[in-house]
Amino acid sequence: MPVLDRSGTDRLSVIVPLKETLPPGFDISTMLGGASVDELIFAADTSVPERALQRLGRLGATALRSDANRGVRLRDAARASHSDAFVFLHADTRLQSGGIGELRRRLADGARWGAFRLAFEHAGRRCLRPIAGGANLRSQAFRLPYGDQGPWCTRESYEAVDGHPPWTFLDDLELSLRLRRLSRPAILRSRAITSARRYRERGILSTVATNTKILARFAMGARPDALADEYRRSKSRHRPESRTPH
Repeated sequence: MPVLDRSGTDRLSVIVPLKETLPPGFDISTMLGGASVDELIFAADTSVPERALQRLGRLGATALRSDANRGVRLRDAARASHSDAFVFLHADTRLQSGGIGELRRRLADGARWGAFRLAFEHAGRRCLRPIAGGANLRSQAFRLPYGDQGPWCTRESYEAVDGHPPWTFLDDLELSLRLRRLSRPAILRSRAITSARRYRERGILSTVATNTKILARFAMGARPDALADEYRRSKSRHRPESRTPH
């Protein structure tokens, strides 16, 4: 099945923030759950090597390279696309088979924005299931899906809230905060299955404690750039990742 299918009238873009390089074993068809989309755009940092960008081009994807922060790169990619709706998907996350089809049906029914349910890839430990369950409950109860859940929205809704903020950290949380002013999110039954590597490498309790502290400080008004520095310092014994914690 081709990755790109431009035959439909309601176009859908998948937009992927990318820093440094592609994950090991990366495969576009697997990432999309075997489905086809109209556009696949990688919002790449300048740290991404040229060979990785060339590989994406051979696979039919568009790579937009910039030294801007993640929020700006995502917003620029959305505005450069030609689609009616966007899915923002991390490179180490894959959609469950049938997920794109369910999303298209919800968009056809008039949904303005939403996300997939969260699951962890090869978690190996049952204690990660409550973390995914908590994220899914938060998405429903507080209308706050995060980046690992493949948030999606229509172009009209995205532009109505001015897209992603120009932040390198917590930009996906802020996007949900903006979008929920428009309507409740439509949380799909299909899952976004993401890597559990952060929890395995850094420890589940330590990761959860750090994430909770960061999110609490954000709720109390701390600046995202200061929180990004704090997050990196707290993970100095491990390789850091700049993404919204669960």
